[in-house]
Amino acid sequence: MTLLLTIGIVSNICLYSCSKSTVDPIDTFFFKYVNMSGKDAEIVIFIDDIEKGRRSILNNASFEEIFTMPKDDNQTVITEGDSVVLVFEELEISYNLTNQSEFNILNWDNYSYEVDRAKREHFLTYTFTVEDYTVAN
Repeated sequence: MTLLLTIGIVSNICLYSCSKSTVDPIDTFFFKYVNMSGKDAEIVIFIDDIEKGRRSILNNASFEEIFTMPKDDNQTVITEGDSVVLVFEELEISYNLTNQSEFNILNWDNYSYEVDRAKREHFLTYTFTVEDYTVAN
């Protein structure tokens, strides 16, 4: 009986581990935010009017967000928000998905973009400039 049970378990392990599984290819996205505005800034991310996160970025500094697609549901990144509030010290400006401003950080067209297709890596950079601050002013 023990021999039959062992053979059954080993057979199942071989069946499942030896079978081919289909896994969706994974793309990795590297979002870099560079602050050259002359002011410290904060980005507040909203989804359905609920605050989902904040990112602070000092003047003359940068930070990166890295995520993969398919995306981990436990991670909220700036570009998945449906609106953001960009705060430069005492000034605020709001952007949403329908706003086509060249300063809207939710619009991927406003990023510089490079891709390494062989590695499935995407590099996007948004640089906050004095103009971003002026729009908020």
